[in-house]
Amino acid sequence: MPSTGSAVFTDRRYIVHPAARVRQEAFGLLFYDTKNSRLTFVKSGDRLRVLADPRGPKHVVASREAASREKIKKLLDYLQGKGLIGEI
Repeated sequence: MPSTGSAVFTDRRYIVHPAARVRQEAFGLLFYDTKNSRLTFVKSGDRLRVLADPRGPKHVVASREAASREKIKKLLDYLQGKGLIGEI
């Protein structure tokens, strides 16, 4: 599990779609959609994190301390619309 630093993360998690791959990068997250070979770059800094579960799928969690929660919510809605994540 990646270090969260000083940020506090919510209990609300989003599951990464089985056809998507996600990787934590310095700028935020990088998604690869295996259905259409498209990359999605998410410039979220440390406001979004990927949590790997060895027993199951990866999750994306959002920081509660994010300066702009509305922007993060819109970003998560966008990723859901693209079929890359789903709320659980």
